[in-house]
Amino acid sequence: PHKSFFAYRTDLDGYALACYITTICEDITVEELEAEEILRATLNTFYAIENQLYPIEQMKAAYELFAASASGFAPDLSTCQKCGKHFVESDKLWLDVMNGSLLCGECKSKTPTNINENGISVGAYETRDLLMPLDAPSLMAMRYCVSAPIQRLFSFSIKNSESAELFYRAAEAYLLNHLERGFDTLNFYYKIKD
Repeated sequence: PHKSFFAYRTDLDGYALACYITTICEDITVEELEAEEILRATLNTFYAIENQLYPIEQMKAAYELFAASASGFAPDLSTCQKCGKHFVESDKLWLDVMNGSLLCGECKSKTPTNINENGISVGAYETRDLLMPLDAPSLMAMRYCVSAPIQRLFSFSIKNSESAELFYRAAEAYLLNHLERGFDTLNFYYKIKD
């Protein structure tokens, strides 16, 4: 082995996140299929976790969005899916997790749904919808993670803690819903964090 990541033995949070990243990597790769980009991103993430280069939640969310995109589930974060509106900093917007797109506040208000406090709703055709609130900084972070080169995947910051929390929640919900599964290692990560 070229790098053993031995320092994980001293950081339980980092170890728990590395376990989660490993299971995501295992889930999105297939035997006999070239996965050099995914392997590079995973190893870069391990290095960043081991050396505590960025906040742990930021590394988790950035890798989740990378993994969703690498799996072919990249969200369309350009404009509102219904009206085509481009977003400005003051706009309220929502990530439509199930459709991989954005909704502006106006189009969301015109969409007949019953949304609970977690953003989950039942649509007009009894389909499950998941709308996650975003703001300008969290949207910019998501756009960055979907399009950034692998070696710069974590090279951003969100100064506002509320915006960062929106970004973290949206990234996790997006990946889990598009892979259509949960992870025991994610549960382990949250047990360790608490």
